[in-house]
Amino acid sequence: MERREVLLKCLGGAALALAPSKLLPTTETGNDRTREFYELWEEACQSHTWFEDKRAYDLCLQALALAPENLESRMRADIIEKLGYLRESLEAAQQELARQRKALKAEPQNPEKHFYLGFTLTRLGREEEAVAEYRLALENPEGFCAHCYRDSWNNIGWYYYRQGMYREALRWFERVCHLNDTGEFLQHYDRARGVENKLLAYSALLMSAEAKATTRDYITRFGRVTWPARRALAKIGIDADAMYVELQRRVT
Repeated sequence: MERREVLLKCLGGAALALAPSKLLPTTETGNDRTREFYELWEEACQSHTWFEDKRAYDLCLQALALAPENLESRMRADIIEKLGYLRESLEAAQQELARQRKALKAEPQNPEKHFYLGFTLTRLGREEEAVAEYRLALENPEGFCAHCYRDSWNNIGWYYYRQGMYREALRWFERVCHLNDTGEFLQHYDRARGVENKLLAYSALLMSAEAKATTRDYITRFGRVTWPARRALAKIGIDADAMYVELQRRVT
């Protein structure tokens, strides 16, 4: 995988945001069960995109267990196929882990080696170990790739978000929004990601006024709010798509 692709899709990276790792409880009615199935499957697909391989694998398994009896075979096959791909990816990450530890032993002060070790640990679902590596990477930022530096902050924020420590997560996400970068596309991408993550944290903290103002700012600067943030905002009564439509009307 090319470095650029890793940087663009790196967990926290990426950024965009999923709901916390605490999954929805199993419900009793058929409609609720079906809704839960689709939400789990959507989150699994998002996690796969961001290289959260272990999380995506677990979500796929839970989605498959909740799959409606009348689910079309194409979609059931998609889930089974993704499980196979993720299993192979996790095996590859486990092998990569040994190589990266050896490389880091030769250069223990190299921040990027700490970052990529953290990234591999994130893929494997070993979040606490991953955060320790991101923190070590941030201790020696001189010569550190700007994207890796930014993603280290972002991924630590996501660790706290998944733990339900939303205020601490917000502190890290806010820092991401203030980091500077070179390269116009990545600068735009990373800024959008930082704002999206703030929206997730604001929603989790029920900070409606801040969430609404930030949603408006996001739409003005970047366009339509992404699906994970839209879903989170809806839970606190903010219709991001309605805001998008209204702002577009004003423009046109």
